[in-house]
Amino acid sequence: GDCLAKRGRFAEAESLLLRSLQQLAGSMGENHERAVEARRRLVALYEAWGKPAKADRFRAKAAARP
Repeated sequence: GDCLAKRGRFAEAESLLLRSLQQLAGSMGENHERAVEARRRLVALYEAWGKPAKADRFRAKAAARP
């Protein structure tokens, strides 16, 4: 997902990154470092895509320190 986002393939990246976050948070916990990193990637995706409201949905938990 991160690679797709960097190539400007935002819709494809979003699908993969959301699925990844769901799986990581479900199996490792919401505050696990990998789940936090997945949220950071989603924030970066939405900022690059020009969707700040969507970025804000993930920003607070992405800033958390595991």
